[in-house]
Amino acid sequence: MSAEVISTQEASIYLQSRGISDTSIIAEIVRGSQNLRLNIALCADTYHFILRNRKPSALDFRAEFEPIMERYVRHLEISEKAMLRILANIPLWDKEQAEMILKQFSPKFTTETFDYLMKLSCVKMVFSNYYTILAEVKKILQKDVLPFPKIQLSDFLFDIYDKKLAGLNFENLTSFDRQLFQLAFEMGAETADIATFCLWFEHKSESFEQAKEYAILLLLNEKLSALLSPIKHELMNYYNQSLYKRIYYNTQLQQHAEARKIVQSLSTAQMAEYRQLYAFSEKSLQQSPQPTENAVNNIKKWTEKLAAGVSSDTERGDLHYKIAQQHFIVADYDSAFYHIKESYNARRNILGDFHQDTVDCLILMGDYYQKMNNAVEAIKHYQRALDISLKKDRHDESVANLLFNIAEMSIKRKDFQKAVDYFKRCLRQWEILGVELNEMIANCHFKMGYIYDEVRNWDPALKQYVTAFEMRKSLLGENHDKVADVLHNIGTVYYNRAVYAEAVRYLGKAITVRLNVTNEVSRSLALSCYNLALAFIKMNRIEEAKNSLAKAIAIFDRIDDHDMKNKTQNMLNGLR
Repeated sequence: MSAEVISTQEASIYLQSRGISDTSIIAEIVRGSQNLRLNIALCADTYHFILRNRKPSALDFRAEFEPIMERYVRHLEISEKAMLRILANIPLWDKEQAEMILKQFSPKFTTETFDYLMKLSCVKMVFSNYYTILAEVKKILQKDVLPFPKIQLSDFLFDIYDKKLAGLNFENLTSFDRQLFQLAFEMGAETADIATFCLWFEHKSESFEQAKEYAILLLLNEKLSALLSPIKHELMNYYNQSLYKRIYYNTQLQQHAEARKIVQSLSTAQMAEYRQLYAFSEKSLQQSPQPTENAVNNIKKWTEKLAAGVSSDTERGDLHYKIAQQHFIVADYDSAFYHIKESYNARRNILGDFHQDTVDCLILMGDYYQKMNNAVEAIKHYQRALDISLKKDRHDESVANLLFNIAEMSIKRKDFQKAVDYFKRCLRQWEILGVELNEMIANCHFKMGYIYDEVRNWDPALKQYVTAFEMRKSLLGENHDKVADVLHNIGTVYYNRAVYAEAVRYLGKAITVRLNVTNEVSRSLALSCYNLALAFIKMNRIEEAKNSLAKAIAIFDRIDDHDMKNKTQNMLNGLR
C-alpha cells in the first residue's frame, strides 16, 4: 500500500477485499481517513484487531469522537506508544541522516527495512505520522518497537538540532527554523543538566531576539518558567529572567493584558530588578495596541527588497508573507491580502500544497476574511488548512486554533450545531496535547454557553458558563472584564430560569468586578445594572430596581446609547 490519496470507490473496493462488508463502517473509515490510502489500510488492520474481541461498529472509526492517531495505537503498550511519539519528533532532513539515526539505535533497521518504511511515509520530508509506521514496525521488530532508551535518542537528536541551529540565516527565518528551535529546546530539556540547558537557551535566544522572533521566544520562555518553577529557589536567577522575558515579549507583541498579569505576580524585589534591566514603566502596559512605526518601516524595507529582485522564489514567497503580516498590524487589509495571495502562489508552486509555509498562507487568508466579516470564505480557508494539517497527522496548537476559528465563524453564520461540534473538537485537541487550562479552553466553554443561551437551552448554557467562570478566574484573577462578562451571563441565565435570587447575586458580582477593574463607564456595566433591575422587579424589590435603573440611565446617557436610555427611562417611569 502506498501513501497517495485514492477515490472513494477505490477505497470501498479495497475495504471489501479486506473482509469489511458493513457500508456504515466503510463510510466512516473513508471519511475519517480522508481518502489517504495508508490510513485506510491501517483502519482495516484496526478493524480486524477489534474483531478478535467483539463486532466492530462505525463509531470505532468516527474521527470526531476518537482522534485518528489514538485509534491506531490503542493496542500498543504505554512504552511502545511513548517510543512512537519520540519517533514523531525526527524530521527527515535527508534520507541518509534519518537512516543513520534509526540504525544508531537498532541494528534491526536494515537499509532494506528503512527503504520500505520510507515508501510508506505519508509526509515527504517529515516523519511526523507515527501511526504510519506502527503496523510495519510491529511486524519487523516482533516484540519491541525500538530496543533503546528514550534519553539516549533525545540526547542524540539534541546534538543534531543544535548543529542545525548554528547554520541558520537569521535575516530570513522560516516556520521550519522556528520548529527546529522548539524541537531542540524540547530535546535539551529532557537530557541536559538544567543549569547547562538554561545557559544554552540564553545563548540561542540572542539571535532569535535580534531577529525579533518574539512569538517563538515567548512560547519557549513560558515552557522554561514551568520547567524551573518546582526548583526556582535553586535557580532563581534563571527563573526570574524567564518571567522578565515573558513580560518583554508580550509587550513587544502588543499583548498588554498578558504582560500586566505577569507584572502583578512579581514581588517587590523582582519588580525593582525588572525596572532596572528593561527601563520598565507600568504606563507602557496601559497603551492600546496601535499601528507601529516599526511595521511601517518593515513594509518599506521589504517592499524595496522585492522591487530590487530576490535570489529565489522561496525568498520572494517569504517576503510577501512577512509584508502581509505587517499590513495586518497597520490595519491595511487590502494590501495584506494582495501579499498573502502572492506568497501563497509562490509557496504553493515551490513547496506544494502540503508544506506548512503554504498552510500558513491559507490561515492568514482566513484571518483576512475574518477581518472582512466574510464568514463563508474564512471558514473555507481555515477548513482547507485544517484538512491538510490533519492529513499530515499534525496535532498541535495550530490545529486547536483552526478548530476554534471555524467555530467562531460558524457562530456568525448562525450555524450553532457546527460551532458546538468544532468547539468540542478544539477541547479534545487540547486534551491530546495534555493541556488542561488556557484562555482558549476557557473561551470554548464561554462560547458554547453563549450558543446554548441563544437557543434558550438554559441548563447546558449554565453549565458551560460556570466552567468558563472557574477557568477565567484561575487564569485572570477575580477582577477582570472577562470574568465580569461570565458573571453577567450566569446571572442572566438564572433570570431566564426564574431563579431571581441567584440572578441578583451574580449580576451584582458582575457590577462589582467591573467597578473594581475600572472607574470608567461602559455599555457592559449599564446592561448589568439594567438586568439587575429586572431581577429586582421580579422579586418586588422596587426601590432597589429604581436605583439600578437610574444608574443604567446615567451610563447610557454618557455613552450616547439613546435607544437603551429611552427604554430604561420608560421602565423607570412605569415604577413611579
